[in-house]
Formats: sequence, C-alpha cells, structure tokens
Amino acid sequence: MDRLSSSISRGALHDSAERINPPRCYPGTQATLLHKVTAWLENHEKSRPFLWIHGPAGDGKSAIAQTLAETFAAAGRLAGSFFFSRISAVSHDDKRFISTLAYQLILKFPQIRQFVLEAISYDPLVFHRSLQAQLQALIVQPLTQAVTGDAQLLEPRQTSVIIVDGLDECTDPGQQRSILKTLSEAITQFSLPLSFLIVSRPEASIRNTFDEEPLLSLSDRIDLDKFRSDMNIRLFLESQFQDIRNHHPMKGYLPTPWPSPSDVEYLITKSNQQFIYAAIIMKYLGSLRHSPMARLTDVLGKSPPPQPIFDELDALYSQILSSVDNFNLVRQILMVVLLATSPYRPTVQFVESSLSLAPGAVHIALIDLHSVLHIPEDHEGELRVYHTSFSEFLLESARSGQFFIDINSTPSVLSDPSQKGGGDSNNKDTKHDAVPDPPKVPVSGAAHGRNDENLGAVYYPFSSYARLQPRSNSNKRKSRITPRSGRLHSRGK
Repeated sequence: MDRLSSSISRGALHDSAERINPPRCYPGTQATLLHKVTAWLENHEKSRPFLWIHGPAGDGKSAIAQTLAETFAAAGRLAGSFFFSRISAVSHDDKRFISTLAYQLILKFPQIRQFVLEAISYDPLVFHRSLQAQLQALIVQPLTQAVTGDAQLLEPRQTSVIIVDGLDECTDPGQQRSILKTLSEAITQFSLPLSFLIVSRPEASIRNTFDEEPLLSLSDRIDLDKFRSDMNIRLFLESQFQDIRNHHPMKGYLPTPWPSPSDVEYLITKSNQQFIYAAIIMKYLGSLRHSPMARLTDVLGKSPPPQPIFDELDALYSQILSSVDNFNLVRQILMVVLLATSPYRPTVQFVESSLSLAPGAVHIALIDLHSVLHIPEDHEGELRVYHTSFSEFLLESARSGQFFIDINSTPSVLSDPSQKGGGDSNNKDTKHDAVPDPPKVPVSGAAHGRNDENLGAVYYPFSSYARLQPRSNSNKRKSRITPRSGRLHSRGK
C-alpha cells in the first residue's frame, strides 16, 4: 500500500487538504443542473456511462464538480475523483491519474485491495506503464476478480461515479484524448460498476474525442451555457452583500440601503451570468482592509480603481490566448467579431469574406478558443463572445498586453475600399506580435461574386466610424462595449 500511496496525486482528491477552500456552488444556485446530474446517476440503467459537462471559461465548472463530489461522497456514491490543475507539479498530466483512482477505489471497494496490491507486487514498475496497462492492472482486473467473488458489486444500487474535473487542465491534449479513450474502451470491454462524470472546457481534443466512437454512443452531455441564469448571480450577489453588511469592520458606516437596487442590477448585468466575474467583484468589495463603499464606486466606474480589480480574470484569459498558434490572424478575426453591428451578423462566412480568408480558415484559427467564443459548426452560424469581460480585456492594453486589440489601428483600412490591406506580404507571422497586421479587406465585390454597389455588405458593418471614407484626426471617436452583446459601438466626442 505504501508504494501505491506514494504514487498518487494527493492534491487531485476532492477533499485534499492541498485544495484550500475549493470553489463550491452557492446554496440555492445551479439547482436544476445538480438535479439533472443526480438523475443521470440514479437512472444509470437507462443512462449512458459517461456524462460530459462542458462550458466556457469562468462558468463555475470546478464549483459544480466540487459540489457534486461532496454530494455523492455523502451519499456513498463517489468512487473517486481527480481534479486536474495546470499549476500543480503532479496534477497537470496523466502520470498519476490511474494510481490515484485505484487508491480511492480500494477505499470504496475493499474487496479489490488484495488484487491491486498483488498487481503492484508482481510488477513494481506498473506505475511507469502506459495508461492502458495501468488501467488494466490496477482497476479493470482487480474489479473483475472481485466481482467473481462478490456479484453484489455489479448490482445497480451499487453503481458509483468517478468525477474527473478540469480535463482541459491536463496540459497535453494527447493525454486528454488518451484518458478518454482508455476509460471508454475499458467500459466497452468489461462490465465495470462505474459511471464517469467529466467536467471541462470544450477544448478541441476533448470535443473531438466525445464526437467519435465509442464515446459518442456512451456519453450524455450537458452544455453549461444553457444553464446560465441571472437568478443564480442575483442570489450570490445578494448573499455576499449581506455578509459584508453583517461582518465587515465598516458595517456601522454603511448607508441604508447599501448597495442600491440599481447598483445590484448593474452588477448582475455586468456579470452576464458568469460566476467568475461576480466572484471577483465580491472578493474585491469584501476586503477587510478597504472601504466597501469606496470599492463599489471603483467597480461602478465612478472613480479609477487604485489597484487592478481583474488580475485573476486577466490571467485566465491570457492563459487561454497563449495556446493560440497564430494570434495575428486571430486578432483580425476578433476585431471583425467585436466591430460588426446590426443588421450585419459576424457569421463565419461573413468574417472569412471580410478578411479574404479561405473557407474553413476561421474554424482552424479559433480551434483553441471554444472556451471564450461560441464557434458554430456551420458557415452561417454567428460567432460571439461568451462574456463581455473578454471583450473588455482585449480592448484594454494595460490588461491584455501582447493580446491587446487596438481598434483605432485599422479603421483606415476597414473604412477605405481604395486601400488594399495587408502590409508587407514578405513579413512572416509571429506568434504574439504586439503590432497587428492590417486585415486584408477585399477591395472589389467581384472577388466574392458581388457587384460593386454591394460593397457595403463588407465594409459598413464595422460600426459607425468604419464608413467608406478615410479617417481623419479631427474625427476621433470613443468606444464603448454594450454589456450584453459584447459588441463595440462608436460615440463621437
């Protein structure tokens, strides 16, 4: 047992002491989702053995996984858990994945203890074998042997769940795919008394694996984007404000009412159903060393904040964008998405046409950004930013740094059809060049099968400052982001 315990990732356990104060769903929130997952496990005879919960960055996936792990553990239904973390030395890859699950399965099913330890004794190097070999030796074969002597392990009431959170935090996409394929193949080959709950962002390697057999037939899915709710955010904000009113050192100085109903509504709108945004705001306001009234004024934009508010969110967005292979191209695509306004829609086809890109180029360029962008599968679907905070991050150089999108750097190209885009065609693209190349906007409708009088379909969507005219210094404009859509609109001085 000592060999096994020394080969696990202790910090990956849902109740590990290393995971100090892990995020949880606030009481009363996500009730519909939690009920749906519980029903999936309870009705496992009719359900599929895999459930994939996926959603954008900042949607509270780890809080959901933690809450479910604690709920199922209390009910005696949790067989094991593994919470991946890219910042952990031992929880960011698959090296200790199987051994960690095997350790927990021994605690859940004491009948397999003997068989697991015999496998380790027989092959002391088992922890250095392939993922498939470890699964067979430490989980599949011990469970199969134990079932032979105790058929109750296969009884429906005994079926338990293994929760894998943050699979996208496993830093090697090949390992993400290998984990899913190994688990699914084991399920198809053996009658294991287990179900698997996978929680992750919809990254390409994970999404593609779930779209292939055998997982396609073995899995159900829950898209968190469909469970977003202003009510969840309202419950969270109101409870956090109540805590401040009850416990903050300045509670005796807070006016009544505080905050005002309009301030709460503003924060709900700004949160746009994204829990991480609301949580960061309330963490900022709840600091015991600062005035919550003054900090709320900062958040509402009535005064410049004395220190950055969104460092945590900025780090998240920077980490996601750092995986992009060609950010110069992605910068141009995002610019079109941010600037396109009604009645024009930033469909995949529209963006490719506007930037003179080959069909399919947008899907390839954005393949690593499914956690921050809604990317439709078809050409007519509309690209959209999941949360306004991502747009704001991109448009503020102090926050986004090398990923900054300067909307004032290209209007002359977007607005004047006499200018051919592109800059120096001999310059090779660099991964994160701080100075964007101008978008290659088409200069004739004929290039896309349109008459010249239809050129407005290419140029006019880029908001009011992107008219078909050269930009002059006397016509500078300020920009603002509408909280709901994340779209950029222009406003003259």
